[in-house]
Amino acid sequence: MKKSQQLNIKRISIAIATSFLTSSLIIGLRAKGFFEQGELLTYDYLVRANAQKDPDSRILLVAVDDSSLQKLNSDKVSDGSLAKAIKNLQQHQPKVISIDILRDIPIGEGREELISYTNNLYEPLEGQIKPIIFSCALPSQGRQAGIAPPPIIDLDSAVGFVNLDADKVNLLGGETIRRTPISSIPVAESSSSRSPNSDNFETTEEPLCNSPFSLGFLTALSYLQTENIFIDTAEIIQGNIGLGETNFATLKSNAGGYHNLDTGVYQTILDYHHQQPAEVISLAKVLDNKINPDLVKDKVVLIGYTTKNDIHQTPFGTKPGVLIHGWTVSQILSNVLDKRPQIWYWSELIEWLWISGWGVVGGLIAWKFRPTWQVSMGGGIATIVLLGSSAFLFTQQGWIPIIPSILNLAIATVFAKFILPKSQTKLVESNTFPSPQPTVVESNQSNTSPSPQPTFVESNTVDQSLPQPTFVESNTVDQSLPQP
Repeated sequence: MKKSQQLNIKRISIAIATSFLTSSLIIGLRAKGFFEQGELLTYDYLVRANAQKDPDSRILLVAVDDSSLQKLNSDKVSDGSLAKAIKNLQQHQPKVISIDILRDIPIGEGREELISYTNNLYEPLEGQIKPIIFSCALPSQGRQAGIAPPPIIDLDSAVGFVNLDADKVNLLGGETIRRTPISSIPVAESSSSRSPNSDNFETTEEPLCNSPFSLGFLTALSYLQTENIFIDTAEIIQGNIGLGETNFATLKSNAGGYHNLDTGVYQTILDYHHQQPAEVISLAKVLDNKINPDLVKDKVVLIGYTTKNDIHQTPFGTKPGVLIHGWTVSQILSNVLDKRPQIWYWSELIEWLWISGWGVVGGLIAWKFRPTWQVSMGGGIATIVLLGSSAFLFTQQGWIPIIPSILNLAIATVFAKFILPKSQTKLVESNTFPSPQPTVVESNQSNTSPSPQPTFVESNTVDQSLPQPTFVESNTVDQSLPQP
């Protein structure tokens, strides 16, 4: 093997070893959660870039906004006004009405009207998920026993919990909703029994809310029931929730950019497929019965506050809680009816290989190109390929590591760039052998015969076949020459 080939192999080995070193560092830091905030913010950006502008045509939001409260001359919707709104909507035949308004105690007048109307509607539907879904709140840090539902019949099939599970405080200062709980039933294979949004909170009080499903998920179940699609309760025991051909498995602890997620509750990454999940009308119009019937017929109708009292941080900024439940409904219906893939992610092993692979790319760039501008250009092209492939996979619902991959590519490239020249010099010096040097003859030796290439001889060698020049003293005159 030639010495140049040996040198090349050694340089490649150094480049790859450098990339594995940086990969181990990046993967170790990622496992500790060092890049979690960056990966979550990158997810938010990709969500905004890919979301559709048009709302989901199956969902209508009746907003309890400032104009509605002014009309009611109150800061809350009374039981009587809520009953009137439900009746006005029901005459236009929605598939399900979901109420994101807690009604554990009477508010204003009309309590008996609200409860009796609801129970009369429920009685012939025993064993079915009801077409009107009320809400309650599971126990949490601020509410040790939770908040009870209204006193209606068939609570399990008519009430959903409204708790939302927010991520930790982010770099911009706020808790962002990126996941949505599905069920409060603990996952069988997990030792955790934490309820959504409980922050590992334990209480000895009897919970006032025992709803097995979230408001958004139960609303979607009621809609799918009209399409003859029912939940497979056997799948829940096995760690999945089955709806038709779609299974909703609980998230892994390292789902996407997350690290050390609680796997004891059923939850899914919230798919913000639409910038706005529903068309919006004011409660004031519903109370005045000024409704376009086409907006309501065969739709999911959500009723909830859109004022500042129920605001949460999302990738699209602050949004009311009822809209987040709307996104959940839209996601479930899209997954089951439209066959839209759920957001998927790789196993830890595949993620490690992906991150390490970009470290190897960085090392090979530093090995292949020596000038700094070439290394920079190679690194730039690799970064474009990395970002482009990641963005494309996100359009296919794939959430893969971006921030750690870019960092590994950059660090491996720079590190190998500075390591390789020094190693190259040492290797060249250690593999250099003396070679014969050309010798120039003395100035009194010359070759007058024409030759295409100069001939170098040893200094003590004279070609006797060549005529030798004659040197005379300065005071000697050649007599054979004519004298002036």
